[in-house]
Amino acid sequence: MNKLNKKLTSKSYPALLKLIRQEIQSGTERIQKFVDYQKIVTNWNVGKHISTHLLQDKIRAKRGDQLFLKLAQDLGIHERFLNLTVQFYRTYSTLPENSFLNWSHYRILVTIPDLKKRTQLEERIIRERLTTERLRALKYQMFKAKEKEVHFSSGILPEQRGQLYLYRVIKKDYLRKKGGSVMVDCGFDICVPPPLTSKTIFHGGALVESWRDAGRYYLKHVSADRKRLYTYVAVVQRVVDGDTLVLNIDCGFGVWLEQRVRLKGIDTPEMTTIKGKQAKQYVEQALLKSKFVVIKSYGWGKFGRAVVGVFYLPKEKDARVVAAKGKFLNQELINVGLAKKV
Repeated sequence: MNKLNKKLTSKSYPALLKLIRQEIQSGTERIQKFVDYQKIVTNWNVGKHISTHLLQDKIRAKRGDQLFLKLAQDLGIHERFLNLTVQFYRTYSTLPENSFLNWSHYRILVTIPDLKKRTQLEERIIRERLTTERLRALKYQMFKAKEKEVHFSSGILPEQRGQLYLYRVIKKDYLRKKGGSVMVDCGFDICVPPPLTSKTIFHGGALVESWRDAGRYYLKHVSADRKRLYTYVAVVQRVVDGDTLVLNIDCGFGVWLEQRVRLKGIDTPEMTTIKGKQAKQYVEQALLKSKFVVIKSYGWGKFGRAVVGVFYLPKEKDARVVAAKGKFLNQELINVGLAKKV
């Protein structure tokens, strides 16, 4: 063994090796902590930009869900992530300080509306260095305990049924230069010009009914209750939870809209609870044998979601029958004790 090897195998070498390993490990942890915090900063700022944009543009504020969808498509990221960044920014009005908490922690914390409970969990995360798995378990226990105390009282919702293919003609002054001044209001901030097949002159405020024949759309004046407007056939794309659906809505005149909707007048428990999961399963099973549903829209709610009443009738093929005689899903969830009236 040469002199160099003797030096390397001396008592000082293992100590040096241990010291360097510790330094590399410490450096790796510092880098990871920096990266984790920059992810928090980035996501908080993304949520801030979207929230600011929605507040500055009233039209986009109403159609926020479509904004999220468009951004998700153009950015190549999931729509759910964008909604989460906005929720993060709105939950934490000031950027959180750099601490043991990472983005995975905040994804769970933002779903807890109670400030006191959320703060308690934040303190436990730092004090006990909780992993996200442990945090999720604690949150589940919290809601499970709370769920035992919840008793949904029965309530009757106004069952307002609409009329399919009923529309309102609205006046658009800016169209006069283009040879027309009226449009057909299809709801969801969507308007289309009257079909060229319609020879009748329509005026702003008139109610009209549409029908399709040989691939063409026609209109005629009708006398109807305006409360029956904004009623559509829709195909269920996904059940998000007990009171939220993603629908592909037939607005008429060949216009389809994919839209996240909230069931009007009810609130179901969060998905972290047993009842929340049961509510989602109930909706999935109820709609399983329905190729479509009929919805009555009541305009825009929070986060750009349309607020609707949902009617369905398993195996029924006639949309008009579903509109007139279909089961009222919103009320059913209250009746079976899986939703409360709000």
